Amino acid sequence: MNKNIGRKIFVFVLICSIVMYFPLGSVSAPVHVPARPLLNVQNDSQYPANIAVEVDCVTGRNLQEDIRITRANWVNFKVTEMLMDNKVQPYFLVGALIDGDFEQEVGNADLKYKTDDAFSWGIGTTILAYEINERMALGLDIKYRNVQPTVHSVTIDGNKFSRDDDNVSLRCSYQEWQAALGVCGVTDKFIGYGGIKYSDVRTLLKAEAGGIDTRESVGSAENVGVFVGCEFLLTEDTTIGLEGRFLDEEAYTCFITVHF
Repeated sequence: MNKNIGRKIFVFVLICSIVMYFPLGSVSAPVHVPARPLLNVQNDSQYPANIAVEVDCVTGRNLQEDIRITRANWVNFKVTEMLMDNKVQPYFLVGALIDGDFEQEVGNADLKYKTDDAFSWGIGTTILAYEINERMALGLDIKYRNVQPTVHSVTIDGNKFSRDDDNVSLRCSYQEWQAALGVCGVTDKFIGYGGIKYSDVRTLLKAEAGGIDTRESVGSAENVGVFVGCEFLLTEDTTIGLEGRFLDEEAYTCFITVHF
């Protein structure tokens, strides 16, 4: 490993350590329309790649059957390789869902689920589809994410039941896929982007507790949303960014990326 690569890895680990001390919100999947090839941040690399840490935040999303995601904290590490003249960016996500919260109405009862921390993974591809000019481009992003959290407890009309209680059975699963189309523009040190997306969440919630016996497998109540984001060139090989997603969900993401 040469000194330059070693320095980049050290910077990345240091940044990750700092980011992990910030309080987390609730989260969902970011879009990241591609523009880094236009930014020329990796032009000197023979095999350009990057590693990112994402704190990916959803503060609310309505699902079918009166179910709502109220919090679902994710921390992801994203590993990307740029291919085909830096126009295609396949990537792999690995991370964790932290303190997921779900709400559900069953008859006249209000149920609130809380999940334990759980391993999550995902895959995707970002494509620089069309260069409008040297400063603007049209991009696509497609991704899938999966997590199988353990439900720690459910609160039914203010009465809390733990998974360890007698005659209590709780379960949750979560899958998500998303396709997005957006336009991005760049200056020497700044990327701005925005567009539309179609996404769907498939969630299974099961609760047998306190006289309630329910099992629901549902999708998103709304599928079409919009997104807007920006990314700054912090150092020669490090970028930092922020993104928001609206209409179908309320979600925010911050991310730091080291480029190799």
